[in-house]
Amino acid sequence: MSGIKDRLILASGSPQRFSLLVAAGFEPEVRVPEVDESILVGESANSLVERLAVKKLDAVINVGECGVAADTVVSVNEKILGKPGTPEIALEMLQTLSGETHQVITGVALSGPKGRRSLIVATKVKWRELTKEEIVTYIQTGEPLDKAGGYGI
Repeated sequence: MSGIKDRLILASGSPQRFSLLVAAGFEPEVRVPEVDESILVGESANSLVERLAVKKLDAVINVGECGVAADTVVSVNEKILGKPGTPEIALEMLQTLSGETHQVITGVALSGPKGRRSLIVATKVKWRELTKEEIVTYIQTGEPLDKAGGYGI
């Protein structure tokens, strides 16, 4: 008899999310959803991450399958920060976060034989003031480019 660990589907191409599930003892099947991640006019960070997590799950999971999808953003001073993608945008984001208190917000969508659920988790983070040299050195590692807000926790 197979259990959920044998048939959990990860609706994401994120190596970080895959590693988290493996570390928790799962052997997820990866299905990468193709979803428009644009922010809707007037959309809050909480609404955005929950909507995107649900859309990602819906894009690749069939009824009755066990799956998980997530989306994360950083919110600072009413501004939503996604993945920077380029060193220049990472520099701008990290300078914006330097010395600030902000939130890392993740929406999670889950599916299983009994239906689907979604939730939002927010973590408050306070940074000390960073020098431009510290930020540039970090950007040179390449790590910030694929993480919401340009960093991972």
